[in-house]
Amino acid sequence: MFKRLLAVPAVAAVLTFMLMAGASASTLPVIYGANPYGAVPSWHEPKVKPPYIVFGVDAGLMVRSLSWQYWNKASAYGRGTRWYNTCVPYCAAGNYWKSPASLTMWRVRWHSGQRYFTRMTMRWTTRNGVHHKHIYSYSRAGGTDRFWH
Repeated sequence: MFKRLLAVPAVAAVLTFMLMAGASASTLPVIYGANPYGAVPSWHEPKVKPPYIVFGVDAGLMVRSLSWQYWNKASAYGRGTRWYNTCVPYCAAGNYWKSPASLTMWRVRWHSGQRYFTRMTMRWTTRNGVHHKHIYSYSRAGGTDRFWH
């Protein structure tokens, strides 16, 4: 009987440790700078599986209607529609070329205890059937604030 009473706290301690370790290990990386409207992207508004991503504060390029096939500790993959502002006759007119696109998030780093993606590969096909690929980095790029470029 005495051995059983000692075993209960030991088992409880092991289970508590396992639950705590599992919770911290399962934290998914976020994406920063997905919605920079009215704010400098930098470290604002971390997102997991955002429905859209806006590049820059002028919305000249964005990917909307994102559907994420997976989002895990190492990478994420989703599909949506790429909106590119042609700026014809001027940017405020909002004339966009739309094309199907896919995003792959990768290269995880840490900031203030939060895992986040620092690389994004965008693939899209234009109206004339030409396939494109661009790799974006979330970094300062010589400035003071971080953004996707």
